[in-house]
Amino acid sequence: MKKSLLWIIYLLALCNVFPQQDDDTLNLQDLLGQENNDSSLSGENENETNEDLIDLDDLFNSNQDVQTDTENQDDSLSVDSLVSQNPFELSANFSMQGGYGWGGKNLPHLPGADAAEEYEDLTLLKMASALTLDFRISPELRVLQKYSMSFPNFDTQVTEFFMDYNVHDKLYMRFGRQNLTWGISRYYPFTNLSARLPDQDDYDDTGADITPGFDGVQDDVNGDGVPDDYSEDADSYSMKFNLPMSTGGLELLFFTRNAFVENLDAPTSDEVGYGFNYNFAVPLFDFSCGTFYHKQLNWRSFYTFNTTLLDRLEFYHEALMSYDLEGDDITPLNYETGLTLDPLDFSVNAGFYVDFFDKKMELSGEYFYCGEETELAIKGRTVPLIWGHNVSGYISYKWGKLKVSTQLQYNINQNSGVVLPGLQINLLPKMSLNLSVPTIFGVRDGAYYLHNPDELNREALILFTVKISGGI
Repeated sequence: MKKSLLWIIYLLALCNVFPQQDDDTLNLQDLLGQENNDSSLSGENENETNEDLIDLDDLFNSNQDVQTDTENQDDSLSVDSLVSQNPFELSANFSMQGGYGWGGKNLPHLPGADAAEEYEDLTLLKMASALTLDFRISPELRVLQKYSMSFPNFDTQVTEFFMDYNVHDKLYMRFGRQNLTWGISRYYPFTNLSARLPDQDDYDDTGADITPGFDGVQDDVNGDGVPDDYSEDADSYSMKFNLPMSTGGLELLFFTRNAFVENLDAPTSDEVGYGFNYNFAVPLFDFSCGTFYHKQLNWRSFYTFNTTLLDRLEFYHEALMSYDLEGDDITPLNYETGLTLDPLDFSVNAGFYVDFFDKKMELSGEYFYCGEETELAIKGRTVPLIWGHNVSGYISYKWGKLKVSTQLQYNINQNSGVVLPGLQINLLPKMSLNLSVPTIFGVRDGAYYLHNPDELNREALILFTVKISGGI
């Protein structure tokens, strides 16, 4: 009887296909962010510390799914998860946001306006739901499936579908469509190597467009700066091998995307990328280093370091080296910076997080120098990495059910940035009221203006939303 009931639930789930998250980039974030219950910078492959930050795409774009960036959330393997007593687990969640937004473009705070000021308002309504099926077939074997749906675009997809296998608690293997995240930056995921995308245009010595892509289609209809083939949700799949050690562990990765493969039924070896990530963790600090190479991307290597001082102040630092083995970067293809490109580039960051009064007040900041001039697009992010000196900051304070916050991101070289003040009130269980005023500032040809997530290209918005969410 129990088995029959489980199969009925499973079949109903397949028919309804409740969803959760789209593919890629950056974490489960509300309009004004969620309270970060775990602020530690663990240095593992899950970017947990971004939950309190504001999501640019979610704020500006009324057609965005409520939850984003599944590729940047990793279901880490664990002995406890594989040896569960329950052979079948089902979980589901739902989120609905509705409200009103008013904003303008060609505003005087951005110099160089080529038209008169314009103001437009809109109503907001978006919903997302998810269903996760977790089959623990034996202590060694597990199969997990995640289905998602969103409104108003009715985007339905399988966001995750993978198999875990445990070899005598010495080696953990995962195969299939899975979520991956390397790096620990709270603002700029430049060390999340598998989330990097090729440039929209790549040329050989004859000037012919040789940008890689599925079926050779390279149109950029949605205007996000990368071929539409790479903008499709949930298009990656990989094989991951985790070897635990007494002071950390080693992860081996084989990774590709549909857009990297010409024939999905018969991918060749040079259409699959590979790399590793080694972690060394002791009570005083956490250190990771890794590398990843795919023929259609630059070869990149990185390291990360983080530590906690005085049981409260968390400090982190990352560095990355990028090298174009094909030599394409020697040609000045990037007209946005106007630089003569070099095949070897370096990037570095340093950031901190601190909280006060039992986490009622949270403060974080980061400096990031991006030395790369090409392949700056990150899967799931509208605003790419920006060459030059970047600074970001976040501050929030809670009084009971009220939370106020402000987030800033700014590129010094381009004089382009965005500020996102917000207010959140949790009046009722599972319901929050949110007010935010995202504003782009700086020059009109800066990256934050050119990559504005708002479909109407408004530079400043006043958004009032109500969010209802829950799960089982």
